[in-house]
Amino acid sequence: MRSGFKHCGVDTHSRAIVAVSGGADSVALLHGILELGDVVSPPRLMVAHVNHGLRGVESDGDAAFVAALAEKHHLPFERHTVDAGRLADESATTVEEAARNARYDFFAQISGQRKCDVVVTAHHADDQAETVLHHILRGTGLRGLSGMQYRRPLADGVTLIRPMLRINRAEILAYLNARRLGYRTDQTNADAAFTRNRIRERLLPMLAEEFNPQVAKNLVSLASQSEQILECLDALADGILADATLDQQPDAVRLSRSVLTSWPAPVICHTLTILWQRMNWPRQKMTRSHWQSLAESIESSSGGTRDLPAGIRFESSDDVVRLLKQRT
Repeated sequence: MRSGFKHCGVDTHSRAIVAVSGGADSVALLHGILELGDVVSPPRLMVAHVNHGLRGVESDGDAAFVAALAEKHHLPFERHTVDAGRLADESATTVEEAARNARYDFFAQISGQRKCDVVVTAHHADDQAETVLHHILRGTGLRGLSGMQYRRPLADGVTLIRPMLRINRAEILAYLNARRLGYRTDQTNADAAFTRNRIRERLLPMLAEEFNPQVAKNLVSLASQSEQILECLDALADGILADATLDQQPDAVRLSRSVLTSWPAPVICHTLTILWQRMNWPRQKMTRSHWQSLAESIESSSGGTRDLPAGIRFESSDDVVRLLKQRT
């Protein structure tokens, strides 16, 4: 785990929240941090738990277990209860997505209140393999193949880190068993109604048995290679935008068309995704065909305008490309 924290680039002076569900993975994470002692100093450590309200008394039991665990190790503890089923209905999303959003919203909120700059989660190598495979099944690009990042921004001044992405589930259970550490078991993790559960319980074991026993390991390796390539492309895109940007406003940017078109179309597409990220424009409805046709429009010298998802407008004339977020 120490190498995982090093890979995440955690400062030993960071104030950290450890997200603990009570399951094997997060219990191992918390004990691992305490056992190492120096990746995050215990006086700068606290525990947070979200009760999603999906399993009645079992969910309440998870919260009580985590509270007792925090108390045992003299760690500050914060809990939050949500109705993930109701949130899913209200937001027209899956229960999984609603629960995840509720967790991260709470972690971001409590980070500000507690003046913490790091949130640590227990995602591990098996989770990474499931994520990559899930993305492949839904259709994805290079960013989807990179799976979960070791670190990503969660809120202003707060970073989410996943130091266990190179540790598999078998190693986690061996660690807990060797130390006789108890944990909670969530029966909904085997519920076939959830796509991720079917991937974990059915698809990956079938692929391992019938095609390649190393399938999970290979998916994690694919994610790592994709992440490395993305880092290079992101750095390249940052340089291109620095050269191409003529001026930038909160909701609009003007770019040099000649600078952009000095690069191949795939690089232009990637640069545009970084621009969207920088401008904080939503990318969910921007498909591969959107990026490709936008790059083609930039390469065309005929100029013109077009409307893109989420109210983004493209305008081109002479050597200037203008992109702006229209007010609704």
